[in-house]
Amino acid sequence: MRRSVFITGTSIASIVVALVASLLGVTPVQADTPGMGSPTRSPQDTLSLTYRHYAVQQPGGRVRERIGIQLGAAADVHIGIRDSSGRYIRGRVNLDALSAGWHSWTWSGYKNGGAAAPDGLYNVTVHATFKESGFTTQEGRVVFVHRHYHPGSVTSTYSTIYPRATTLHDSTTLGLRPPEMVKATLRIRNAAGKVVFTRAYKVFHTYLRVKWDGRDHTGRALPAGTYYVTVSGVDKDELAGHTRARAVKVSGQRLVQRTKTITVAPADAVQPFCGYDSGNGCWDYPQCGTVAPSDRFTQDGALSYRSGRDCTQPAPWVPLYRSHEVRLTDNAPRGYGTMAVSMFGGPTTAGAADQGVLSAGSLSASTGPDTSDHTTSLPPVPVRGIWVGYSEYVPGLSWAFMTRDGASYDAASYTVTYTFLTPQS
Repeated sequence: MRRSVFITGTSIASIVVALVASLLGVTPVQADTPGMGSPTRSPQDTLSLTYRHYAVQQPGGRVRERIGIQLGAAADVHIGIRDSSGRYIRGRVNLDALSAGWHSWTWSGYKNGGAAAPDGLYNVTVHATFKESGFTTQEGRVVFVHRHYHPGSVTSTYSTIYPRATTLHDSTTLGLRPPEMVKATLRIRNAAGKVVFTRAYKVFHTYLRVKWDGRDHTGRALPAGTYYVTVSGVDKDELAGHTRARAVKVSGQRLVQRTKTITVAPADAVQPFCGYDSGNGCWDYPQCGTVAPSDRFTQDGALSYRSGRDCTQPAPWVPLYRSHEVRLTDNAPRGYGTMAVSMFGGPTTAGAADQGVLSAGSLSASTGPDTSDHTTSLPPVPVRGIWVGYSEYVPGLSWAFMTRDGASYDAASYTVTYTFLTPQS
């Protein structure tokens, strides 16, 4: 037996809309409220609506969306239906003069011209102009046209999972957001069509989520290959269907940790400073000083970070700060772990007491009082992504170096050691 949904509602307070153009001497136009030159509302001038949704008898069957209309007094009534963009698709439907009491009107789901309205939500507005007082009011209801089951699409956080990994318990999150509440069953099949994993939801949901680790119900890793995820279900109108299959690969490889060390020329990683442009994430004031090729070190790309003193710009206290970035392209299907950065350098003037600060993540380290050329290092910090053109966020290494108050320090090279998981070859 098909079910129906019955929703009642009471009249909501009339919304006062007054467009006053006093400078032009135009009389204000008022709606749904008494005023000078407008009809006065009688206590009997009431309008309330109910809504009843009838499930179709079979997929694609006849739509019946019934609007109950209760009038406190006789009135001329007309109806209009709008889609989600606010466009009228049906109406104006004139019900003409109706007496006080209960009436009903049923929409069969067709637009003006006879075309069927697509499944979805629609706004039905009932307008009433009362005979005796001339007062006009309106009420609305949202109705649901539903001829077919709408399955939605299965999503997966990863396209390949590694159940044989020993460094972590690898899994992917399978998700589904159907347009309507459904009771659903998720099934995973191998290439031969055999079901290897099932998860059933016995209550209605609008969001389904399952973590799957590439194993069967006994916990054994499945053979390497492509598996297909589908979700079948039934909605509250007892319409049934299923999603298209979503392919997820189970790898026969293990994920193993790799540690990689790279040496970077400062000039190859340093990022330009864009001055006053807080909308792009830059500091609110220009920096004090310059970054130039090093005269001390012979390595290609060595840089000199020369902060200024008593700058005449708006903020002389702003240090010379430069970020450095390296984009990563390793085969790291689960991202990157940690990075540890170090710098080899020394004061621009040999033997001077000038210092700088190396930073990455939430950590920082001063080059210290050592006036000789030496290495400054930081402990490991999590690898974070980097922005490419303020629009693309990609895996990458990021760190910074800073000098201030007239200090000048040269960097010959940076060394970064980072970790990641990669399939064992």
